[in-house]
Amino acid sequence: MAFCGNCGHEIPAGATTCPECGHPVGAVAPTAGLVYADFWSRFAALLIDVIVLTIPGVIFRSAFRFAGGFALQFLYHWLLVAYWDGFTLGKRALNIRVARPDGSRVDMAVAAARAGMRLVSGLAFGLGFLWAAWDPQKRTWHDMVADTRVFRV
Repeated sequence: MAFCGNCGHEIPAGATTCPECGHPVGAVAPTAGLVYADFWSRFAALLIDVIVLTIPGVIFRSAFRFAGGFALQFLYHWLLVAYWDGFTLGKRALNIRVARPDGSRVDMAVAAARAGMRLVSGLAFGLGFLWAAWDPQKRTWHDMVADTRVFRV
């Protein structure tokens, strides 16, 4: 019995690609040895980050109107992911990390693209965040745009 190296689903005998994700049989996944963070771990990390940003968010919104909250979220997720090896406070608490598909660090430009698209994921009624619930690699819209993954540490 064979299993897909990309998504972990069972592959029928004689198949050339995984019926679930289309990954070629026998090809090594770029994330070999790394485990994707599940939806609920990512959700719990998000809640922690929301709690952490609540007080500064109120201050920024009062000082800079509506855009202040967006600016604070962007800066928090951009700078922490870029300079703290893929962690935010919530992700550090849950031992999950943002990384490139091969597990390497996220650079400044990729972290900025991810943080910007993260705002869009939330503005679309949270659908961009919920996408991780059914994506085989547990990616959100901002992960797809920035080509990042969230792994267990």
